[in-house]
Parts: sequence; C-alpha cells; structure tokens
Amino acid sequence: MYIWKQWKKPKARIGNLITLGMSVYWAHKNGYTGKGYWRVAGNGILNHTLTDKYLESPGYAKKYEVLHLNY
Repeated sequence: MYIWKQWKKPKARIGNLITLGMSVYWAHKNGYTGKGYWRVAGNGILNHTLTDKYLESPGYAKKYEVLHLNY
C-alpha cells in the first residue's frame, strides 16, 4: 500500500505498472481506478505485480522478519 501511495498520479501508476510487467490495457484500467489505497492493497492489482522478489531487491524487509526480529 505504501508503494501505491507514492505513485500519486495515474500516469505515474500506469508507467510503473507497465515497467513491472503488466499489460498496457490492464495498467490503464488499474491506474485510473477510483478505489482507495486500502482497497487496492487488498485487490489483485498489487499482489500480482509487486511480488516478494521485487520487494527484496531494493532492500525492503519481509513483514515476517520485521515482526519477529526480537524473538
């Protein structure tokens, strides 16, 4: 959800979704969606494009590792 919030404008969302491998048709359809951040995060839009492999590459920590870091 925090990555979707960084892409504030629809054109930025479309461009970033295309670079992540989404087709142009679906990128336009999902980029101009009127859904809120929470709804998009639970939807398949980000689940299929922002995979764990992509999130590990820039250095984002896994949710499980962050939650269980002190245990």
